[in-house]
Amino acid sequence: MAAIQPAGPGGMPAAYWYTPEHAACAFSTRNGRFPKRQLPSDGPWPMQIVRSNIEHDVVKKAQTLAKEFPELARAVTYCEQWHYLYRYWDAVDIWIEGAHFCYWVLHRLATVNRELDDIQFPMIDEFAKEWVFGNEQYAVPSIDICFYSRLHL
Repeated sequence: MAAIQPAGPGGMPAAYWYTPEHAACAFSTRNGRFPKRQLPSDGPWPMQIVRSNIEHDVVKKAQTLAKEFPELARAVTYCEQWHYLYRYWDAVDIWIEGAHFCYWVLHRLATVNRELDDIQFPMIDEFAKEWVFGNEQYAVPSIDICFYSRLHL
């Protein structure tokens, strides 16, 4: 039988508050420009942020991250598990900001990304269809491909 890890702060196992070696922690490290941080093993941990309007703070943080790291923020997808947070934050930021807050920021970024995809992909498809039909002699030199494109566009 496996040993049960002692609970750390927040009722989570102590190992949860340790930044894994393989984790990117992209937002915390400024996309690798700074080292990952660990919470101190001895001594007090930093103060946590107390929020009075978490919905506003989530939207504001997501907007800030999207401006600061546009490519990285645009690639965020929905979180599948809590450990996913370490792709973007180190243990110090997860502790200070709060795991729930970090999760909801990623969720907000993923929601905005999905909305953008729902708008952009149909626009791109429509533009491509119009261009291909208007420039078929340049775009499709093969009759087989031309026939296929008319059936499926």
